[in-house]
Amino acid sequence: MERRYGLADVEAARTHGYQLPGAADPTQEQAESDAEEKTENRTDAWDKALDEMCIPEANEKIGIVNPTDPAGELSAQSFAVTQKQGSVKKALAAWSSCMNRAGHSLRSPLDAPAALPSAGRTVSRPSHAEVQTATADVTCKKSGRLVAVWYKAEVAYQKKQIAAHKKQLQAQKARNAKLLTNARTARATSDNQ
Repeated sequence: MERRYGLADVEAARTHGYQLPGAADPTQEQAESDAEEKTENRTDAWDKALDEMCIPEANEKIGIVNPTDPAGELSAQSFAVTQKQGSVKKALAAWSSCMNRAGHSLRSPLDAPAALPSAGRTVSRPSHAEVQTATADVTCKKSGRLVAVWYKAEVAYQKKQIAAHKKQLQAQKARNAKLLTNARTARATSDNQ
């Protein structure tokens, strides 16, 4: 939920812009991954073995983890549908007007990070422009109560979804519990060998 409606923490905006706090530089992550592979003597053959042996074996012993994701699908639907509801549209319009007054011509908070060149990639320090935009974004969300309004609309919609899809969601919950039991059993078996 933390960034479901975009950035909502003013301190994070001031410090990190749209970047995730603690996010590593992707080039550094790749270098670390390459070094780890070299240390462990991993090769394409290793990756192929994982794909051809380990993953199918895990699927056989534990079960396929996410053949479908009804809860995720309902969550995405809820987000899209409520975005078009009157109260949310009004709050989005208030946010957009506030952003325009702050010098940022944006229609939706979901467009805000894409409007900045540095926001689409991890950087060690966000630009001054990114921090200004992110801070205005959060300030405008608070002044127009966008997050509260949208959240309330989603809760109401999701209660209806849960009632309408109760059997499907209960089946997924039972399946998840079985997968967890299977995983614990497989782990206990491998620990004892």
